[in-house]
Amino acid sequence: MHRLLSFDEARQCGRAFQRVKLSFVPGVDLAAYDALSPEAKAAANLTGYQRYVGWSELNAAKLDLLRDRVRAVRALAAD
Repeated sequence: MHRLLSFDEARQCGRAFQRVKLSFVPGVDLAAYDALSPEAKAAANLTGYQRYVGWSELNAAKLDLLRDRVRAVRALAAD
């Protein structure tokens, strides 16, 4: 069964994805990102996203495996 995320869940999801993207930008963690100017944030965000997409394409099989595991865990938790 699917449902919309609550505001808090959506915020947590967005923050988690931000951490993933920033993991592809050397020297920029969440604390450093939060201190950046809007222009620098945009640049770091774009760089991180582009590198994440490239990594995702190169590691599609690994990502599929991880997604399958998450779905299995979520299915067990729903029972």
